[in-house]
Amino acid sequence: MELLNNSTTASSTTSGGEGGGVSGGDDKQLIVIEFCAEAHSKPEIQEYLGIKSERYVREKLINPLLKDGRLRRTEKKINSKNQKYIATKTEMERAQAIMDNNPVLEYSPGDLRREGRTVEEYLEKFGEAEKKKYLEYYEDEV
Repeated sequence: MELLNNSTTASSTTSGGEGGGVSGGDDKQLIVIEFCAEAHSKPEIQEYLGIKSERYVREKLINPLLKDGRLRRTEKKINSKNQKYIATKTEMERAQAIMDNNPVLEYSPGDLRREGRTVEEYLEKFGEAEKKKYLEYYEDEV
């Protein structure tokens, strides 16, 4: 799967940015997708990109790709020590990954506001664990 041109590789580094490593968030996401053609753990992704911040890799790269359905988890238990991430290959697989990985995250607070709904109303149908996951994931938007 060739997503990147030859001038953009994981060895392209900058001295700035979060934790060093590859420049540009979109470029980093493309590199993660390409790297995850085979399943890889978060530490493996982090090491491959040369990024020191685990939080940055999780919040700015992995979580958005999971939400967008471009990555999927290999384990059902989100916090499994064996958790790895693999790129989705088709639109159908992508749509399924969104539902499998993030059923409670289907609607962001912005989506709900545009529909005239509140977060509280939306979360009524979910259990406490899902509510907690939603509030943690969207903590900057709630």
